[in-house]
Amino acid sequence: MFPIKPMEPIQTEAMLSSDEWIYQVKWDGVRILAYLEDGQVRLWNRKKAERTAQYPELVTELKGISCRSAVLDGEVIVVHRGRADFFQVLKRDLLQNPRKIQAAYQAIPVQFQLFDLLHINGEDLVKHAWEQRDEQLRLLLEKTQTERIAVTDSFADGNALWHATRERGWEGIVMKRKTSPYRVGQKHADWRKVKHFRTLMAHLVGASFKKGRVNALLLGVEEAGGWYYIGRAASGLSEQELTLLTEWIPQLQVASPAVVNPVYDPQVIWIRPSFSVKVRYLEWTPHGTLRSPTILGFNA
Repeated sequence: MFPIKPMEPIQTEAMLSSDEWIYQVKWDGVRILAYLEDGQVRLWNRKKAERTAQYPELVTELKGISCRSAVLDGEVIVVHRGRADFFQVLKRDLLQNPRKIQAAYQAIPVQFQLFDLLHINGEDLVKHAWEQRDEQLRLLLEKTQTERIAVTDSFADGNALWHATRERGWEGIVMKRKTSPYRVGQKHADWRKVKHFRTLMAHLVGASFKKGRVNALLLGVEEAGGWYYIGRAASGLSEQELTLLTEWIPQLQVASPAVVNPVYDPQVIWIRPSFSVKVRYLEWTPHGTLRSPTILGFNA
């Protein structure tokens, strides 16, 4: 069996409440498709890069599933402080050295949250409805004792799940149409993700340029009497705003950045932090920068 690209949800901000839909936790991890055939297991990510070596404990448990062949779709996660931590699982996913992988096996344990079954014992299931595939997936895993592999729970009450995931600081939810086939390699509205975002007021401390034009804004916040760089953002800016910023930023250039932790990039122009920016973001990274920031507006 050759690796395929998975079906993916479109992003939306609207919750759909209907009996046509089920709701699942959106896990913040690494998308993995597991291929089982004749006692062998291979793992591939969404870009069709092999990840079998990175997760030996999952390979061992997957070999225990009772079937001749199967293709399983899910998310590899690391639970840290009560939530799926993307940057912890990324540490595992990037490892190449076998000794480091073996050490990380104990230090950063992973889980595999399964949410789809595309193939079982020679039968292709991608044209079947989601609810039929889900039933077969649960029956398959019921026969297997696993510590690290589980089938993601499905809920009928999307609003309750939405509020529960927000309270726990989790990434969000995924809505799936019960009758949806599995559309290989496609983003489709039969699957929809809704993420929990936060907002803050930051300051514009600089901009990066590409081919003479602003392509992102550098953001900062003032903490304990000093200015700190918290990341760059381009999403949310209109073409008109980018044109105005391209003309305006060079006129405000200062010799040295106001932030104590600047990025070193020859394409960056630093300015005095005099304009505030309202930013929507998903979360803080361990490096103190914003994840998935979007510019919502400016204040002088």
